[in-house]
Amino acid sequence: MRPCEPACDIIGISAKTLQRWEQPDNTQDSCLDALHEPSTKLTACEREQIITVANEPDYAALSPGKIVPTLADEGLYIA
Repeated sequence: MRPCEPACDIIGISAKTLQRWEQPDNTQDSCLDALHEPSTKLTACEREQIITVANEPDYAALSPGKIVPTLADEGLYIA
């Protein structure tokens, strides 16, 4: 175990990530500044629709893992 691993565990990063961040040339690290958006990114309309549905009284107390199958049973698919 490396000396920094307990601290990394506490803040939720891997020791390898810390090692990469400590390198002097990390300004070009693609993990720090993505140049593209994922092709599966939600549109603003989809995101708004999800938030609206999740805040409806029937779904407000449910987790996403329960909302999705419930909507599927009703024949609805948002995103």
